[in-house]
Amino acid sequence: MSDRGRTIVYYDNSNIFQSQRKLGWRIDVYKLQDRLSRDGTIWQTYFFAAVTEPPRFAQTNFYQMLKNKLRWETVILPLGSKTIRCKYC
Repeated sequence: MSDRGRTIVYYDNSNIFQSQRKLGWRIDVYKLQDRLSRDGTIWQTYFFAAVTEPPRFAQTNFYQMLKNKLRWETVILPLGSKTIRCKYC
């Protein structure tokens, strides 16, 4: 029986994406997984993201890669929208 580890990773794409844009960084998810697993086996990685409707092709491919190659559990939700009405208009 394999050791599944005791670490669970929660990856919030919105926060990571905004930080990357602000700082000018790019995160390599393969290197990230390697670095996180140095201290012990990771039980599961959960990746949370929101997509536009319809989703962009590049987004869909990226999420499929996370799921199929890295075996991350992907939780993809529709991007929320909010209607704001001016009380003076």
